[in-house]
Amino acid sequence: MNGTGGDIRLDERRGDTEISNSQKLILNAEDLLESNLGCDLFTEGGDKRFGWLLTFASSSWEDQDTHKVFSCVDLYFVCQDGSTFKAKHKFRPYFYVATKNKLEMEVDAYLRRQYEAQIADIEITEKEDLDLKNHLSGLQKSYLKITFDTVQQMMHVKRDLMHTIEGNRTKFDAMEANESILTRKSKHGFQDYIDCIADFREHDVPYHVRFSIDNDVRCGQWYEVSVHSSGVVLERRRDLLQHAEVHVCAFDTEMTKAPLKGPNADCDSIMMISYMVDGQGYLIINREYVGEDIEDLEYSPKPEYKGCFKVTNVKNEEELLRTWFSHMQVIKPSIYVTYSGDSNDWPFMETRAAHHGFNMKNELGFQCDKSKGECRAKFACHMDCFAWAKHDSYLPPGCHGLKGYLKGSIAPISDDDDDDEWFQLDAILQGWILSTITDEVSDLVLSSVSTASTLWTMIHDLFHDNKHARAMKLEHQFRTTVKGSTPMAAYCQELRNIADWLDDVDAPVSEHQLILQMLRGLPDDLQAQTSFLQFQDPMPSFLQVRSALLLLDRQRTPLGEPTARPCWQVGTPAATAAASTAGVAAAVLLTAAVGIGFLAATSAMAPPLDSVVALDADKGVATATGVEVEGVQTAVRDNGHQRTSKVPGTQPTQTLAPGCWAPDPHPPPT
Repeated sequence: MNGTGGDIRLDERRGDTEISNSQKLILNAEDLLESNLGCDLFTEGGDKRFGWLLTFASSSWEDQDTHKVFSCVDLYFVCQDGSTFKAKHKFRPYFYVATKNKLEMEVDAYLRRQYEAQIADIEITEKEDLDLKNHLSGLQKSYLKITFDTVQQMMHVKRDLMHTIEGNRTKFDAMEANESILTRKSKHGFQDYIDCIADFREHDVPYHVRFSIDNDVRCGQWYEVSVHSSGVVLERRRDLLQHAEVHVCAFDTEMTKAPLKGPNADCDSIMMISYMVDGQGYLIINREYVGEDIEDLEYSPKPEYKGCFKVTNVKNEEELLRTWFSHMQVIKPSIYVTYSGDSNDWPFMETRAAHHGFNMKNELGFQCDKSKGECRAKFACHMDCFAWAKHDSYLPPGCHGLKGYLKGSIAPISDDDDDDEWFQLDAILQGWILSTITDEVSDLVLSSVSTASTLWTMIHDLFHDNKHARAMKLEHQFRTTVKGSTPMAAYCQELRNIADWLDDVDAPVSEHQLILQMLRGLPDDLQAQTSFLQFQDPMPSFLQVRSALLLLDRQRTPLGEPTARPCWQVGTPAATAAASTAGVAAAVLLTAAVGIGFLAATSAMAPPLDSVVALDADKGVATATGVEVEGVQTAVRDNGHQRTSKVPGTQPTQTLAPGCWAPDPHPPPT
């Protein structure tokens, strides 16, 4: 720890040689290319450099004196002024090997003799073995830590040991039974000790990830960097939290294409490239496909997203690419952002650049990896936003080109595990399917599942078993479902669900049938107000009818105690305005949905403009002339409609909206 609270991380080999002022290494073509693109290699000792770690990647180091090659990690930093540099950090790859009990020394000697040219060092270390039943007690197991100078050497030894360990696992039972015989044989030759290698651990950890874990190096942190002949010293500045101001370029390309086909890089061209760097927009136009020069423009989809674009008009595609490459070399973005750029923009641009004699890697440092479907550069980051959309959205398998895995039309190259990509995608698809079904269903199908196609077929057969009998039951349920006391929204959703279930068993219900059944199941009072819907031409959609029914349902006030809520009665202008507004609002909304016929029906929902007044059942009714009628007030219901009786001094009997209270024309004697 130092005064700033940072950790000092040194290369593990710094004690092997005498410390000098600079690293003695030979620059390779990749180092020279990155230096030309603005990312110089920091090799000179003395002064420290201050940088924000942007990214790191695996690389190699060739010693200037011995010409021996070592694996290393290239660390790319962004300075406070926006410039970039990189440093090489030597780090030995390794993995662990487990042996039979008390045979670590013998296996150590065997491996050193067998792989003398590949292994750099072997040491015995104690590690917790999570496979042990009592590992929580602190019991540790001895492992051989085998280190190498390069990743290639590690992979060579790993391949040999992997076949050996797989064979040993199948012989463990016999080895346990004949352990004494094996021990006697092992005294006579080193070759027998290969059978004592039981397992190896952490062999599948990527090299750069292993470096990050062991040295506690993290991207997005500030470091003081110094170098010497044997390695790099990284001192983290934990007191600095603000990230560096990196240059970000978000771009998109527009290409020509044949009708009803996608762009083909072999024959189509780039029409324009639009990009934005640090809030400033740019647009490069290929005049071969645009009739006249385009002037600078502004495109701001929202006030907070200002977009002022500087337009450059060029005569052809070659000039367009040259302008794009030159501008990127000046700006030197650290992060490129695209949407589906890995599969569209970058590969198309790389092919078109090669057609005109450009090498995109030499111009920008980016190169497409067709085997992984990605475009990468070591010193800059590419963020394909489509990867976020694939990860965060529940898109159907067909959107990702995985439908063939369900149908069984896409098969692995061979029956063994050589086709890693196929088995990985198939496992992802199986996980997606299992996440959408219940535990009961998964228990039924998991016992004999080998591929996603098999899993999908079993679930399909399970849900379509006895579908004709289930269709009859669902059709009966569909025809007999009525609203009753069910809330309107739940009633509509229930019918929608039954219709979907019928469709699943190959007995689809048309939207016309769904709407008619939904209207038939309504109470009598609502059927009277919505009967005209079945005669509309064209018939409104399910969602339109559902919205109309929900609105009508809100206009109905449920019956209850007289004092529970006020009612309409002929009298005050204020009540008239409220009632008329509600009726007009309902009419406007429903007219937009189903036509003029609905307007006439909903107009009858509101009382006339004679005005109404609230009824207080305890005190009586205030009439238009101000005379109060004494007595207990009760409600009169006729065929589902609430009606008023004629009260002295008021207008003739009027029909009110359903659910409203009105005085009984013949109150019981007090």
